[in-house]
Amino acid sequence: MEKLLVILLLCSLSAQAQEKYNWKHAITPASLSFASGAAWGVNQVNAQHPEQMFTKYPNLNRKWWGPDSWKNKYRCGNPENGRNATPIWLTDAQHFTASVTQLTAFGAGVSIPISRRRGKWWHYAADAGISFASYSLGNYLTYNIIMR
Repeated sequence: MEKLLVILLLCSLSAQAQEKYNWKHAITPASLSFASGAAWGVNQVNAQHPEQMFTKYPNLNRKWWGPDSWKNKYRCGNPENGRNATPIWLTDAQHFTASVTQLTAFGAGVSIPISRRRGKWWHYAADAGISFASYSLGNYLTYNIIMR
């Protein structure tokens, strides 16, 4: 995966001789990709290493972050009582971070062609490579450093 990123970035650098690459077009998709990766990193720490997360951040609300948070979508936390009116993505950290991941990833994907109305193909490839690197950085920071 790292090799693919290096290849994409090298392609964009070598192509600059043909037509100047404007990196400012990559700011929006890269920012959204970073947010997507960060949200997914938090999601995975919450799913795979919740006790490490609670050790590092002892004041986290276990009702929102904990393994039984899925019950928040039911009246009084009991599945036998039926669903409450709260949208699922607002009921717990797992659903919220997954929704933020998907929303920001979609936004990043849409913003690349919008920001480059008639660019060369390698401009799109460079933007995608930069966005992928931003996603990976956001994920790495939250999963490996901030939340654990």
